[in-house]
Amino acid sequence: MSAEFHISPPARRDLIEIADYLSRQSLALAERFLDAVDQTCVAAAEMPGTGSPWESDHPELADMRFVKVVGFKNHLLFYRTASDGITIVRVLQGNRDIASIFEGAG
Repeated sequence: MSAEFHISPPARRDLIEIADYLSRQSLALAERFLDAVDQTCVAAAEMPGTGSPWESDHPELADMRFVKVVGFKNHLLFYRTASDGITIVRVLQGNRDIASIFEGAG
């Protein structure tokens, strides 16, 4: 039995925004991105410890981990481990001010 992943509402909004943006270039690119996110989520859920810890001064973010989306090295998938797998917290472009995004959500 494989581990499960759950996508938080903010992560779902991230995915919609990114896919919408990519679809303006190519619908196939947006579909490839969403498939890559799914593949990345499955891999992270099966081996949650392989992601890198997210460094933060905020204690509530201490357990956050991240991985690059397979095939989309500029997109990062942030997650927390849960009893039944992982919870995808956000999916963000690496060039954004990620610390500020999390501090606002913290």
